[in-house]
Amino acid sequence: HTKVPKERLCKDYFTTQWLQTTYAPSMHPVPHPSSWVLPEHVSSCIVYPPKARRLSGIPKKIRIRSFLKGPEVCTNYGESRHNRITCTKSRQAPSISKSSSSSVGQKPLVRRQHA
Repeated sequence: HTKVPKERLCKDYFTTQWLQTTYAPSMHPVPHPSSWVLPEHVSSCIVYPPKARRLSGIPKKIRIRSFLKGPEVCTNYGESRHNRITCTKSRQAPSISKSSSSSVGQKPLVRRQHA
């Protein structure tokens, strides 16, 4: 283990001095608010906060469906105004058919839950 100065481990362009010299021509600090000159029509306006607060979390997306697409059509039964997922006929209990193979020794089907 040799004692190496920390400055040698970091490239020059990662230092604050490099950052300051890079952005020095374009940085213009804002003066103190007491030194601002505001026109009368601006200083006389009172701005209130919004009445409603935005809800936290991911915002709902407002989706405008194209009228050129036409109504949804169920791919299971060909009926309009619903799709395969919202189809009420496919939600009915499936009929139990007797098969020639026995179910003894077979593992039951388990649906995996995705995280």
